[in-house]
Amino acid sequence: MPRPLPVVAFLALCALPAVASPGRLPVTGPLRVDNAYPAILPFLVLPAEGPQNLAPRRLALSLATTYGNSFHWDPMVLYPDLDLLIDAEVLKLSLSAAWGLGQGLSVEAGLSLIGEYGGFLDPVIQGIHTFFWLPNGDRELQPENRYGIRIVHDGEVLVDLDEPFWAFGDLVVSAKWTILDGQDGGFGAALQAALSLPIGSARLFTSSGKLGAGIGALASWRRSAFAVYGGLRYLILGEPPWGPVLGFRPHNLDFFATLEWARSDRVAWLLQADGMSLPYLHPHPWLGGLSGTVSFGARFRLSPRLLLEMHLSEELFSFATLDIAAGCVARMAL
Repeated sequence: MPRPLPVVAFLALCALPAVASPGRLPVTGPLRVDNAYPAILPFLVLPAEGPQNLAPRRLALSLATTYGNSFHWDPMVLYPDLDLLIDAEVLKLSLSAAWGLGQGLSVEAGLSLIGEYGGFLDPVIQGIHTFFWLPNGDRELQPENRYGIRIVHDGEVLVDLDEPFWAFGDLVVSAKWTILDGQDGGFGAALQAALSLPIGSARLFTSSGKLGAGIGALASWRRSAFAVYGGLRYLILGEPPWGPVLGFRPHNLDFFATLEWARSDRVAWLLQADGMSLPYLHPHPWLGGLSGTVSFGARFRLSPRLLLEMHLSEELFSFATLDIAAGCVARMAL
């Protein structure tokens, strides 16, 4: 089992003495919500970002942790050609480094380590559903805290995982060009491009085994303590080995919208909605619909060069996402 080396490396860097003029990171900006739904993990996923950028020759390191629970089971009920089970808890650790180039340009590279297993949240979620008289999605018919991902189409087994694992995801490289910063008020705008390099595992469903690319626009509007952020990215995804069987849509969109309240340079409170189209043509809503979450969180300044973000996410308009997820992001300027 690979060890979570990104965590060790990041904590070691945090222990280094402060350098002169570290370059303060703004406490404002969207929540960096990471979509860790198992059916999306093989593909390029971009967290929300604002149009603001790093100062020239400044380095920012980010360590993001996402933990979530997902349970979806359909033994050929909605569609007789598809036997589908997604019963997992996912821990995704992502380490990224961004560098300011000047002239409003920056580049960033990030790598994720993904763990999937049975976890501990099944009885907790069932208790919450029972207390609030919410549907349980047949959770009670399956063993608690069991790990399993199974996709069988017309008798052909595409994915059949029942042993917990750790594996790397793909390497994501992105660039951003800030046209208007927008931090002092009014409008902000930026363009973004990204590329995912397939170094993850197609067998373990953490990579498609193909290149992915994206391009999009980021915008913001600020007035006093309030700000609104939005973004739309067009994604071109590589077809995985199981794509021809389920039907594959290489052209997809992801989008987000954020409300922010930040009365000082120390704390920002945020409410955010994220969405992404799923790259499958099969009509099953857990594969061919939209993945959407709503998140509430806050970002705190712990020191002049260190920010901490925490957020809680819940499925928004479909079942094609984690039932519930929590995220924590530490971002440090050097």
